[in-house]
Amino acid sequence: MQTVEDFFAEEIDRWEVFHDKYGKLITYQDLANDAGNRKEIVDGKYTGRIVGTNWGCTAGAVATYRNIPIESITVEIMKALTRDEAIQIGIMLYYKGPGFDKLPWCAETSIWCAIGWGSGTRTAIKAMQKMIGVAEDGSIGPATIEAYKKWVGITNKESAVTAITEWRIAWYNYCVQVRPSNSKFLKTWLIRANFYRPSNPVWWNHWTDSPENFDEAEISPDSEPEIGGKPSDVPEGYTKQPDGNVVRENVNESPTVGVANKGMWISGIITSIFGVGGIGTFFKAIPEIVLIIVTIFGCIAGITLLIYFLFIKKRRINDNQAGIR
Repeated sequence: MQTVEDFFAEEIDRWEVFHDKYGKLITYQDLANDAGNRKEIVDGKYTGRIVGTNWGCTAGAVATYRNIPIESITVEIMKALTRDEAIQIGIMLYYKGPGFDKLPWCAETSIWCAIGWGSGTRTAIKAMQKMIGVAEDGSIGPATIEAYKKWVGITNKESAVTAITEWRIAWYNYCVQVRPSNSKFLKTWLIRANFYRPSNPVWWNHWTDSPENFDEAEISPDSEPEIGGKPSDVPEGYTKQPDGNVVRENVNESPTVGVANKGMWISGIITSIFGVGGIGTFFKAIPEIVLIIVTIFGCIAGITLLIYFLFIKKRRINDNQAGIR
């Protein structure tokens, strides 16, 4: 049976690092659109650099683990993070911290830890609580522990693992539904979710000797509880409005975004005019002065588009800070 330490080591090695085209192992990433990234602060001032993530750990996770202010985390500190410490961060913050260590360590628990590592521990715990039929408060207390032990003990392991995986897939699809920009991550998310299936021996062989791996003949068909595999109606961090739309909590739309949206349409029209003017001039169909005018307006359109995309990019990054990983 795979140990907790080995689980987090595999989780990091398989999903959080990669090799570049030269075969060099890349562990540190400073992608601006990564929700786990933040701007670096040195001596109380922004340096213009992204702190980045390393071995799948964010600056927030490192700061929490080391019990230091997140503002003190620099690029150099993140780059110096070791694989061993990243594994310990996983164990302390995503296994012991949320209380998964109070549950039987088995294939099912390992997937809940994997979901917590990627989508947040409260998301994982609340989904688990819904599946085992207890109050979804996002906290592992005595009632959850007792219900989980019973659920693991009487539920066929293959069925339980499959149900968790199906929930995870439904959750990822829901994340794309409420935020279409997540669609670019969906393919990778689904590969990651489907890895944890009984049909994958690379993973399943870790658990063939785990205590809850009962033979199906030992389980009465009437004793197996119904397994829910659907995400909650409204994901954590969102609220449902009376009209049925799902929106993020505590996020106010910046007025500048509305202005930029209008600017996009105006600049698009102007750019179209510029294009028509340029073609007309090529065929000597319009005077030179018209070309000068539309060129000026074309420059204005380009600047407007630039401002628009800068606003939208900033808004998206800020929004992702509190979003779903």
